[in-house]
Amino acid sequence: MLHILFLILKIIGILLLVVLGLILSVLAVVLLIPVRYRVSAEKGSKIQAEGSLSWLMGMIRIQAGYDGGQTGIDLFLFGRSLLNRNPKKQKPGKRRKKRASEQPRKTEQPQEIKAECLRETESEQPQEDQYVPAIPVLLEKTDQSENSVDMNEQPEQSGEDAGQADEKKLTGIIWKSITEKLEKVPRKVQGILQSIRQSFQRITEAGKKLSDRKEKLKTTAGRWLDFWNLEVTQAAKMHVLREIRYLLRHILPRKAEGQILIGMDDPATTGQVLGILYVLSAFTGNCLEINGDFERAVLEGRFQITGHVRICHIARAALSLLADKNIRQTVRSFRQMTV
Repeated sequence: MLHILFLILKIIGILLLVVLGLILSVLAVVLLIPVRYRVSAEKGSKIQAEGSLSWLMGMIRIQAGYDGGQTGIDLFLFGRSLLNRNPKKQKPGKRRKKRASEQPRKTEQPQEIKAECLRETESEQPQEDQYVPAIPVLLEKTDQSENSVDMNEQPEQSGEDAGQADEKKLTGIIWKSITEKLEKVPRKVQGILQSIRQSFQRITEAGKKLSDRKEKLKTTAGRWLDFWNLEVTQAAKMHVLREIRYLLRHILPRKAEGQILIGMDDPATTGQVLGILYVLSAFTGNCLEINGDFERAVLEGRFQITGHVRICHIARAALSLLADKNIRQTVRSFRQMTV
């Protein structure tokens, strides 16, 4: 029995070791095999650019391109495209059979359409004997009298009485309009005073709000300055900058090459731009050939950069940042301030 038990334990141990070895091998592949990138561009009559990311020696590859306003992206797995698949081609025998079956239909359709059109035109032609009877219209004439007599006319008054009555009416109307306007004056004055009071209140409220905001800004700015000047924050900042420099050293392109022809309208400006580009090209190992054209404005050339990124470097930087106490304390204090 013990022999059988030891044999079972041995098999279980071997299986566990195999599973552990598979896990470790997968982690090693993911962490150590680099992700390679390549970017190339060319400027001539039109702009062309292309970029790609590949992993596992090109077994998995993402490719994107730009050609004169047209963009495209594709994913390749073991050299086969997964996004831009070509439709299946039909066999030539099937195409011929379809064409042969469609030919008699195409020849018979025009004759049937012509016969139906002739029948419709014959049925729609009007007969010669048909005519449209005239419809009599009766017009009723009404005589209207041009000179109508107004039945509501009042008898004419004498000249003096009519003048006095008109004057009284005019004076009454004038006094009525004056009294109405005088009654409206205090209301208008009261409305103007009320609007002035409201405007003063608004101005005072706006001043109070501005002063309150100013005090809040001062307090928040003081809090952020105190937070920034803390020793913990400064230590976390230095650690983050150190890890960024470490990542840039492993992520930046390893190889860059190309040619650039540049020219401006002014030769002096062309010389200044060339001087700046020569200084920048020193950081790429002088792999970029730069030429100047002092006679015309032009910008042409091509360049290509290649490099790789290992996930182990990113994982190392992330773990280092997570293990730092200063960074954790800085994150906690930042959350407390933003709440």
